[in-house]
Amino acid sequence: MPSPALAYHPAADVIAGLEFVHSADLSPDGTRVAWTHSRIEGDIESIELRLTVVGEQGHTVLVTGGRNTHPEFSPDGRTIAFLRSHAQRPPQVATIGLQGGEIQELTTIPQGVSSRPRWSPDGARIAFSVGPESVDRSLPFRMTRAVGWLDGLGLVDDAVTDIHVLDLADSQVTRLTHEDGIVGSPEWHADSARLSFTSSAAHDDWHHEGRIRTVDLAGEIRTDAALSDIFGLAVHRNGLVGTSRGSAVKGDVINGQLFTLDAEGGVTVRSGDLDVHGDVIPDLPIPFTDPSPVILLHGDHALVRTQNGDRHELHRVTLVGDPHSVLELAGEGSIYGLALRGDVLLYAVGDRLTAPDLRVRNLITGHDVAVTDTAAHNRNLLTPLRVEQLWAHAEGGPAVQTTFLAPADSVGPLPTVLLIHGGPESGFGEALFLDAQLLCEAGLGVLLVNPRGSRGYGNEHIAAIRGDWGGIDADDFHAAVDLAIERGLADPERLGVAGLSYGGYMTTWLIGHSDRFAAAVAENPVTNLVSFYGTSDIGLTFGPRQLGGPIDTAFDQYLKSSPVMAAEAVTTPTLLIISDQDHRCPPEQALQFYQRLRSTGCEAELLILPGASHAGSVNEAPVVRRAQNDAMADWLSTRLRGAGH
Repeated sequence: MPSPALAYHPAADVIAGLEFVHSADLSPDGTRVAWTHSRIEGDIESIELRLTVVGEQGHTVLVTGGRNTHPEFSPDGRTIAFLRSHAQRPPQVATIGLQGGEIQELTTIPQGVSSRPRWSPDGARIAFSVGPESVDRSLPFRMTRAVGWLDGLGLVDDAVTDIHVLDLADSQVTRLTHEDGIVGSPEWHADSARLSFTSSAAHDDWHHEGRIRTVDLAGEIRTDAALSDIFGLAVHRNGLVGTSRGSAVKGDVINGQLFTLDAEGGVTVRSGDLDVHGDVIPDLPIPFTDPSPVILLHGDHALVRTQNGDRHELHRVTLVGDPHSVLELAGEGSIYGLALRGDVLLYAVGDRLTAPDLRVRNLITGHDVAVTDTAAHNRNLLTPLRVEQLWAHAEGGPAVQTTFLAPADSVGPLPTVLLIHGGPESGFGEALFLDAQLLCEAGLGVLLVNPRGSRGYGNEHIAAIRGDWGGIDADDFHAAVDLAIERGLADPERLGVAGLSYGGYMTTWLIGHSDRFAAAVAENPVTNLVSFYGTSDIGLTFGPRQLGGPIDTAFDQYLKSSPVMAAEAVTTPTLLIISDQDHRCPPEQALQFYQRLRSTGCEAELLILPGASHAGSVNEAPVVRRAQNDAMADWLSTRLRGAGH
C-alpha cells in the first residue's frame, strides 16, 4: 500500500516564480539578440521568444504561448528560426520576422524535431535532426544490440536520429541520412551543399563508435573519422573542429580536448591541458549549461568554454600552426560562449547565487553590454545567502574545495546537509544549484564538496578514485563535514546527506558506513555495481573505466564498492527518489536498497517520478520538479530541525 503523500514544503513556491534565459542567438551584424525566457507558473512552464537591441533598454516579445526555444538568425538577419511546441504538438521548426507578425510553422513531423534548426549559409534551407517514429511497444519486439536502451530515449534498438533538410522554396522536407545511431551537431559547409555531423552508432560488440561524417544534398555520405565520445563539431575553412573526451583522440587523458581534423583524416589536439569538457554542475533547466561546449570560430582560432577549478572560462585556441591557447574571458562567475559574429561575442555569465544572464562583448575593445537581467527579478524571490569557502584535507590527501551556504542572517552551528554532486566527473562551483538554494530557504546550511574524482583540478584529481569508489572520496566528504563542524558552521547532531546519481551512490554509501547522519535523500542512486553493469545504458563502458576492469576481472571490487552490501547496517531515515524511465541509474538500483532498508526496520520511503529520465528533477515537467523539491526539503528539514534536541 502506498505511503501517505509527503507534506508539502512551501519553499517550492519560490522556485516556481524564478525566471531563466533558456537559449539565445546573435544577429549577423551583432546588433540584436534573440533569446528565450523561461518561467514556471503553477505547473505550467512557458518559454517565450524575445528580441533585444544591443545597448537599448527593454525587449520585444515576438512569440508567446507554449515552448519556443533555440532561436537562430537567418544569414541576412531578417528572420529567426526556432523550435515551437504548444498544446499537444511536439517541437516543430517555425520562423518569424524581426518585427513580429505571423508565425510560420514550417514542419509537421509527427515525432517532432530534436535539434536546433540550422540555416544554410545561403539562407535557402534549414537543417535539423529528427528522432525515431513512435513504436508500438505493446506488441512483441526483438532486440539485437547489447545496449538497446538510452536514457532520455528509452528502448533504442530500432531508434535513430537523422538529419532532415527543409527547402524554403517549396517547403519540402528531405531526409538526408539513414544512420544506425544518434546524430548530433549538424553543421553546414560554406557552399551550402554539404553538412558534417557526428553519429554515435551502437554495434553488436557493444562498443559505441563515434563517427564524424559528411552528407551532401543528394544523400551521399562519406566518413571523415571514427572517434568515440565526440561532443561538438564546427566547420573551419581548413577542415573540421571537434571536442571530445580526451581519451578519444589522445590516449588515457580524461580532460576534454579540442581537436582539428584535416581532409586526410589527420587529428591534431589543439587544447593542451585545458579541460573543454568541463562540468561545473548547475541545477537549472538551461541547455547551454550542459558539459558539451559550443565551438565559436574566429578566423583561425576557436573560442571554447573550459573548466578551471570551480568555474568556467573562455579560452582562445589556435586552429593552424603550432597548438596554442590563451585566456579570452574569465570572471568571478562561470562563462558560457553562445555565438560569435565578426568581433562581437554573445555569452552568458552566472554564479553560485544567480542563474546565467546574457551579455554582448566587443572582442577588440573589450566593451561589455548587458542584455538580460533575470537576476534582479530572482533576487526578490530568493533568500539572500552567505558563502564561505573552505579547503578540507583528509589524512594523506590533497586539499579539496568545499563551500558552505547558509541564509545570510543565520547564526551557526546550523542543521546542515552534505549535498553531493553527480558524475563523479563534475563539480560544484560558480553555477546556481537550486536544490542547495531550496534547502537554505528551509533554514538549513548546505555543504558542497569537490572530492577526489571531481573535475576542474587536473587529471590526477579526477582519476584518483578509479578502481576504489567509496574509499578516499568518502574520506574527503568526512573531512569536509569535520571542518564545517570545527568552524562552528554545522551542528554535528543535525547532519543530513543527499545527492543525485553518483551523489545518490555516495549518500547510500555514507549512511551504510557511518551513523553520523540524521536523515538522507538519495535520488536515482547506484547501489549495486554488479547489476548496474548490465542494466545501465553506460554500464559496459563506465564500470571498467571507473572500477578497474569489466565485471569478470574486477568482480570483487564491484561488490566491495556496492552500497547495497552494507544496507543492513543503515539506521538513517532515508528517502529514495527514482525516475521510472531512468536508463542511466535504473530504478532497480534504488529498489534493491529500499527493500533492504525496510526489511531491517530502517525508516525509509520511496518517491517515484513517473515518465522521468535520469535528470528528470532538473529538466522534466514542472510537476516532476516540484515533487522532488517538496519531498527533499520536507524530509530533510523536518528530521534535521528536531534531531539531537
